[in-house]
Amino acid sequence: MPEGTDLVVGGGRTAGGRCIIPVVRTFTLCMGGAAALSLTPVALLVVEGEREYLALLPGAPETIDELLETLRDDIDREKERCMGQAVTRGAAPGSGLSAPPSRPGRGRTPRS
Repeated sequence: MPEGTDLVVGGGRTAGGRCIIPVVRTFTLCMGGAAALSLTPVALLVVEGEREYLALLPGAPETIDELLETLRDDIDREKERCMGQAVTRGAAPGSGLSAPPSRPGRGRTPRS
């Protein structure tokens, strides 16, 4: 009956010019031909320009700082992907601005 826990980096999202990256504890339990998986968020890493802020959630391991260093490559990759989305959408990284997605037929046409 193999089982295990691990911390993984989730998919980041941009909000207000910031990239928010979840850190999730995984727990897997395998028995026979079946498997159960539990995902529990334990921290949120908020990236604002060159600064990073860590918000711990209930259940976060006491050694989270050490564990995050083991995830640094995954965190950096997610930061690049997340901040690249802001550039793709037409906003400069760290500008606090995000261009809204274009929706044909949704805007108002000025009257002449």
